[in-house]
Formats: sequence, structure tokens, C-alpha cells
Amino acid sequence: NFTISGALASENLFMINGVPAMDNVFGFVHQFYLEDALEETTIHSSAISAEFGRFAGGVVNAITKAGGNQFHGSYRLSLTNDDWIARTPASPDRQDDVRAIHELTLGGPFWKDRLWFFVAGRLDPSTDESKLTARTNVSYTSSYAEDRWEAKLTLSPGTGHRMTASYIERNTESTNLIHNFPVLELPALDDFQGEEGSLMALNYTGVITPSFFLEGQYSEKKSSDVSRGREGFGGDLIRGTPWGDFGFNPAAIANIAGFDGDRTTDERKNTDFVVKGSAFFSGRKTGSHELVFGFDRFDDIRESNTYQSPSDFIILSYVPGISDQQDYYPSVAPGAALFWWAPVL
Repeated sequence: NFTISGALASENLFMINGVPAMDNVFGFVHQFYLEDALEETTIHSSAISAEFGRFAGGVVNAITKAGGNQFHGSYRLSLTNDDWIARTPASPDRQDDVRAIHELTLGGPFWKDRLWFFVAGRLDPSTDESKLTARTNVSYTSSYAEDRWEAKLTLSPGTGHRMTASYIERNTESTNLIHNFPVLELPALDDFQGEEGSLMALNYTGVITPSFFLEGQYSEKKSSDVSRGREGFGGDLIRGTPWGDFGFNPAAIANIAGFDGDRTTDERKNTDFVVKGSAFFSGRKTGSHELVFGFDRFDDIRESNTYQSPSDFIILSYVPGISDQQDYYPSVAPGAALFWWAPVL
């Protein structure tokens, strides 16, 4: 994260093809873009036009490539391996598994001088990584897989007019994931989490007269969790209650992962409709003038149904538990434990 004009990173406006790509709650940027598909990135830090809104620092807009009358493309292969990373005496055994990330782009004409296409893909297949639980030092394997896809059509129906339709999709799958705190036991890991997201934009620009330009765009961003938390323990007060050990620094989780994988859903999206007109006037006595006017309708939408635990209870202890480098034993003392009930009513 970085700051612009002294504002927090979450207070900037990040766009891809003119579509706001920030998370609705925390303000970070969802990684929708494909690196090899980027054409240019512009950063506005001062004297920003009034047509931009919803920011306190600056505006960053990334534009992806488009097709043309000549075919063009690229292919990139990136190789990594967990076993290639240097070890320390406390490092777990490394997974000797080569991770191959494929990136490809292709653009060209469907109809020369009229209709062009551009497609891109980024495929990151599932790769294992060795890790250790906190304090108990139990070895486990986590995995992460991701794919990103983009398609863009550009149509020029006549001189001075252009229409563009773009769509970007991003899907991720993770196993044995840590959410907010280190875990003391393997059941406290989130065994599976998936995320689906997409960006869609329809854009029109046209020269109506030599002195009047018109632009319009409709866009939609979606991001949703497919699953979060452990499944199959709903209503189980013993097995389905996370144990938070706040006697450790940093705090750690035992017994079971937070969130209920059977019931938790979280969807975050936005829609944006923009119409902009630009008129130019000039005269021998009055000089040259530009008039810009427009309308922007932005909807920020979140649908959240996040159960904090399978049992709706969380136990917090402020006395550190005991670990023997393999097992964890929780500790409780009078006045140093809290039973937290967090239902979704």
C-alpha cells in the first residue's frame, strides 16, 4: 500500500478500465489485472478534475490493451519452487514442487478498421507450501490456486465513434488458510476458501460535432467468498467453538477456525453509470473556453451473512496456554476469560 497527497492507501481511488476495483470494506485493491495485459497506468495526485469522486488522496487508473488491425500476442512462463527458498534452523521441510504460472495475451481484428478483439489469461495452478503452526510447531501444507481471464471487444461503427466492452474475471482457491491470528492446532486452519470476482464495463466515446464530445460508461464490480471457515460443525458447542488465546503475543486460535463454512457468505460489489459531455467555444474577443458537464450514479453494495463461529460462541482467554512443541493445552483463570456470543439475528 502507498499514500498519495498524505491520504491513507484506502482513501485513494483505484480503477481498471475506469471501473473502481477497491474492496468495499477495507479499501485495498482486488488483483483483477493481468500484468502482461496492461497498456498504461495514469496517476493523478493534484488538480484532479471534478468528474472523479470518492477519494481523498489520488486517482490511479490502469487501462488494458485492445486489439488492432495487426495480430499481436505474448506468452510468459514463471517458475518458482518452495524448495528453492533458503532454510533456517527453524524452517519446516520444504515441498519440492515446481510452480508454473502461465500468462498469455492475443489481440487482432475481427473486421479490419471496424471490430477488434483482445483476450488474456493468467493461470496459477495449485501449489503446495510447507508451514508450521504457532508455538506447537506442527507441520502442515497449504495450497493456493488462481486464474484470471480478460476479454475485450472494440467497435468503431463510424468515424469519431467507438464502443468498448470489457470483462475481467478472477477466481482463487486456498486450503489450510490462516485468517486473522496464528493457529495453535491444525483444526483451527480454514480447510478451504474460495473467492470469485469480476469487472465488467461498457464504454462509448463519440465526436458529435467538431466542438462537442460525448462519453458514457456503465460498469459493475463483483467479489464474493465461495466458502469461509470449517464446515460440518454448526451447533456443536464443544467442537464448533473457537478458542482465542490472548495470553500469547501475538494472540492465537485453537480448537477450530473462526467463521462457519456452512452459513457464511459475503458479497461486495459496486455499479457505476457515468455520462460526460465536453463542449469547446472560441471567439476572437472572448477567447477559448471548455465546458465539461456530466452525471455519475455510483452504488456501493454489500451483502454480508458472516457467522463468527460454527456454534456462534467464541471463548477468549487472557492466560497463555501450555504447549509442548506438539500439543496445546488451554488455560483458564478467574476473571481472565470471556465467553463471547456473536449470533446473526
